[in-house]
Amino acid sequence: MVHPVLAGHGPTLLSGLLDRIGLALVDQRTFRSGVVALRYLPVHAAV
Repeated sequence: MVHPVLAGHGPTLLSGLLDRIGLALVDQRTFRSGVVALRYLPVHAAV
């Protein structure tokens, strides 16, 4: 979920991630509060 606020510092959610993972947006919902819920699924690259 994305909250409409600014944060100047703090831990990052995916700081230990070593490789990029492609994501596809599959759903979104906006609430009256301004919060946006986004749902992604990983996109697997063809080898």
